[in-house]
Amino acid sequence: MKHLLVAGALVLLAACGSKTGGSPGAIDVRVTDAGCDPATIETEAGKVTFNVRNTGTKTAEFEILQGTTVVDERENLTPGLSASMTVDLKAGTYETLCHDDAPKGRITVK
Repeated sequence: MKHLLVAGALVLLAACGSKTGGSPGAIDVRVTDAGCDPATIETEAGKVTFNVRNTGTKTAEFEILQGTTVVDERENLTPGLSASMTVDLKAGTYETLCHDDAPKGRITVK
């Protein structure tokens, strides 16, 4: 019984880590009228899935940029729309963009 409790706790902790981007896996991103939420993401290098949902009131996008190069993007996200994208990220720093008139976010990949 004790082993089942420990195993269950480890599974729960692993699930929490993937949502925050502590390791390669799925990261939830909300596109709001103010920009991307979270604005700062940290993750490990490798394939990372971004689950993007537009919770704002206007059509938006989710872009991952490295300098002026678009690494990947999902465009025309109408309010309430969700989309996923899996990106193979190498170590480095990337920017996120959800609206042209909103501040850029940052992804740090280790």
